[in-house]
Amino acid sequence: MTSSDGNWQQPEDRQPASPGPAVQEPPDYEPASIELEAEAPRGLIERVRSPFATPAFATVSSMVISIIAYSFIWNWEFALGLIAMLLIHELGHIAEARRQRIPIHPPDFVPFMGAVALMKEMPRNAWHEAQVALAGPIAGSVAALAAWAASGLLHSNILLDVAFVGFALNLLNLVPLVPLDGGRATGAVSPFSWVFGLGGLLALAYYVPNPVVFTTVIVVSWLALRDLYFRWREREQLSEAGYYEIMVWQRLSVTFVYFGLVLLLGLAAVATYSNNSL
Repeated sequence: MTSSDGNWQQPEDRQPASPGPAVQEPPDYEPASIELEAEAPRGLIERVRSPFATPAFATVSSMVISIIAYSFIWNWEFALGLIAMLLIHELGHIAEARRQRIPIHPPDFVPFMGAVALMKEMPRNAWHEAQVALAGPIAGSVAALAAWAASGLLHSNILLDVAFVGFALNLLNLVPLVPLDGGRATGAVSPFSWVFGLGGLLALAYYVPNPVVFTTVIVVSWLALRDLYFRWREREQLSEAGYYEIMVWQRLSVTFVYFGLVLLLGLAAVATYSNNSL
């Protein structure tokens, strides 16, 4: 899943991306540091930076914590495979964002909630946002297919379970509601699709009375309200910049890829489901 932070402003020219709106980029990340100053010439003043206050360390540590947390419920092999599925999904977002020259943070992992990579500014328009959004499920689907193939070659039930969870998580991420990937993608088709996404999420909480599902629905709903408020607050600037005014072929492309992924992931999740799966 991707998200964004910051305040809206008209972007400066940036090549080769096409014109459109952007969100003001926050100040560059500066890791915590300790400055040692003494009565010495200015050139001898040293700055000591902590290696534990970097985005890379935050990513790795959150991955380790998540693996440990999942290992309390499942075995460590499955936990490792689950984190690998989440990591590859987020790397898909990051690769596409960097291709578009959109600043983006390394992924952060939250036990039992998944992972998220925060963009420092919004993409140029809904077409570019949809590409970033769909890159995650596409990468995640390829990873799950690879795990499925490996499970057959190695006769591994653990890899089969990892494949199933990979398909299921990527499918869940395609619910058409921001800030999920599905909401960011279908926004390029019609923002009104988010109404159906919210209804589907509430229906899931009602028909699957599971504490984990209920907690996920609450968190996603809160994030959705936050994202929707941001877009409503900046609606005039979005409209003036033509953020959702994209070409017909672009809408059709997003529609084709989105529903193709939903169909593929749905069929694959059913095919890989077993009594040992979650």
